[in-house]
Order: sequence, then C-alpha cells, then structure tokens
Amino acid sequence: AEAARAQEAMALITPAALPGSSKSGVALLRAGWLFQEQLYADARRELVTALAADPDEPTLHLLLGQIYDRIGLGDMATREFIEARDLSSRRQ
Repeated sequence: AEAARAQEAMALITPAALPGSSKSGVALLRAGWLFQEQLYADARRELVTALAADPDEPTLHLLLGQIYDRIGLGDMATREFIEARDLSSRRQ
C-alpha cells in the first residue's frame, strides 16, 4: 500500500503536471517529498540526476547536503553545503 501511494504521489510531480516549472524545480519538489517520506536513497537519486543536468543550481546541492547529513555522511554533507554556498554567492 505504501509503495502504491508513493508511486501515485510521484506521478503527480512531473514536468507535465507542473507546466512552467524548471526541471530543477520539479526535481526539488520530487526529492523534497521523498526526503519527507524518509526515502533518502530515492531522494538522492533524484538530486544526482538533476545535478547532472544543472550542476550550478545551489538548491540542489543544499538538499543533497541535507540528505547526506540525515543519513550520517557528514563530510559529504559539508561538501554539498559549501558548494551551495559558493554557487549562491556567485549569483549575487
């Protein structure tokens, strides 16, 4: 039942269902929902895929850092937080 609910929710969070949203924005929504549901491996997969297409989006790095922090990968979390900070400062 939980797997079916997750699949239904993810089917609603797609580029087609959210016209006008960027691919990174959709990935953030998907990963955020997965993070909330404690599906960390799936959330990480969404973010890594999104980062391959948009490596300069700081919010993707920030959420990935939060996932790493939550699962106890502190060094990786720190690297992502630093990357997010550096990318954000370049945009200002």
